[in-house]
Amino acid sequence: MVVNTASNCGFTQQFTLLEDFYRIYGDKINILGFPCGDFFGQELAENSQIAQFCDREFKISFPLFEKMTLKKTHKNEVFEWLTNKDKNGWNSQKPDWNFCKYLIDEKGELVLFANSRITPTHPEIINRIEK
Repeated sequence: MVVNTASNCGFTQQFTLLEDFYRIYGDKINILGFPCGDFFGQELAENSQIAQFCDREFKISFPLFEKMTLKKTHKNEVFEWLTNKDKNGWNSQKPDWNFCKYLIDEKGELVLFANSRITPTHPEIINRIEK
């Protein structure tokens, strides 16, 4: 599961759900967090601050990458693939806010997009993992 994250967002508490999800399903799924400040600058300025915050507040054990951007000129390559239906086969939905989730199966195929309001514990996500 690939997630665009932010430390100062109304959805930041989803870090707790993501970590719990990772601890429960870590043998079946990996979570990759991509901090992003594109939505009203809700991510901390430095990568070290982000890592310290996530460790201190949420004890995150899944990988967090360096802060990235979703903007066209310097767009993260992972999100370029996730949001381009010509590349991933069907999805063109870009993150419209922080904590959007993209589920990729064991074959490397994008199988689900979930917006910020859909938590990692949503039945649709759980059902895909428990198949």
